Amino acid sequence: MSKKILALIIIACLSPIFFYKLGASSLVSFDEAWYAAIAKNQLTNFHPFKMTFNGQPFGDHPPAGFWLIASSFKILGINEFSARFPSALLGLGCLALVFLICRQMNSPAAGIASVFALVSSPWFISRARSANLDIFLTFFFLLSFYFAFTRRRLLLIISLGFLFLTKTMIPWTIIPALIYFSGIQIIPHILVSLLPFILWIFIQFPSPLAFLVRYFSIGIPESKISTNLWVNILRTKSYLHFGLGAIFRPLVISLPTIIFKINPQSLSLLIFLITFLTPHIFSPKGQIWHLIPAFPVIIILSLSGFYFLVKKISFPGLASVLTLTLTLTFSLPQIYRNWREFIAIPAYISDEAILSRESAKYPQNLAIDDRFTPVAIFYSGKTVWDRPEPEVETFFSRHNSLLITHSWRLSSISPDRYQILRTDRDMALILIH
Repeated sequence: MSKKILALIIIACLSPIFFYKLGASSLVSFDEAWYAAIAKNQLTNFHPFKMTFNGQPFGDHPPAGFWLIASSFKILGINEFSARFPSALLGLGCLALVFLICRQMNSPAAGIASVFALVSSPWFISRARSANLDIFLTFFFLLSFYFAFTRRRLLLIISLGFLFLTKTMIPWTIIPALIYFSGIQIIPHILVSLLPFILWIFIQFPSPLAFLVRYFSIGIPESKISTNLWVNILRTKSYLHFGLGAIFRPLVISLPTIIFKINPQSLSLLIFLITFLTPHIFSPKGQIWHLIPAFPVIIILSLSGFYFLVKKISFPGLASVLTLTLTLTFSLPQIYRNWREFIAIPAYISDEAILSRESAKYPQNLAIDDRFTPVAIFYSGKTVWDRPEPEVETFFSRHNSLLITHSWRLSSISPDRYQILRTDRDMALILIH
């Protein structure tokens, strides 16, 4: 059996990790319901480059990820499963791409090991089972590298086009790596791939200055030379550790072995890793999920390097066995923990989702007095008035309207001023007279 067929079988067997109970729980406000609500609007907006949220323009990120979620809604219906399905599908695609990239680097055994290492990452799987943009970004990074390595320029242009339209600022970190690998002749291809992104800019933003301020504030929040670099480095290291899980230390130890596999592909990935991680050194606002695109690159470089080191001092068969054995030793227990901790768990339907969905049955406007605006918007289909105030009396100036509030907050309000339509746990949906 060829390693390509074996990898395909392994990836198929791992697919339940991505899809099992995918739609069992409610969407959470940030960022799932937020992005799902924007994608839902695109089904009625009919404008691919203009996005809205709660009746206001949305320009934090370009539209490609929202296209994918909206397409899933169109095909599968508007529900939790279809909101998360594109992330799960492209997460599975990432497993195929790490194998194909390793195979392109003449290390298919390391490719199979990389599949297990990546699927063991708690944060990779968590985000692949979530309606977010991180896995889309990771997938198009990997796809662009694969098309660059295989010299498929037209497909590379298309992939880069989606990459630049997926998330703010960070897609640009691939450019130095591509120029190193392909030379300056790749620049016209990159410029062509930027045309949809430029079109989005002109349609979404009223002025170039408004775009630049918004784009850089979202893309590299609070980046500055005066920040404590050492603290940021330690934070990034901790995030990588938590994000990758049990395989982190073996990968870090193995990463220097990439010197035994010095070629244009490995150096290109190494340049990307440095370029990608550098902004995190200057920003104290980075988060674990921002680092997810680095996970497969670290895995590919470390396991390919280890494979070629063992191959250099022994023979290919032993290199394959050792690479797979050591990877499985650390990955399989982590995969089992991931399954027990956040996949095979009881479904949770939130009170915010239940009451927001109930509010959709009534024609009145909806207000909430807590921080779950995206959930309220997605499940109610309404424009939501969000005013988290210390005094619930604030909302009672809006007569003949709906309010979702905590039941205990109504103790100071005369019962003849409202009607309880439904309660769930400690929250209530009321109609204000």
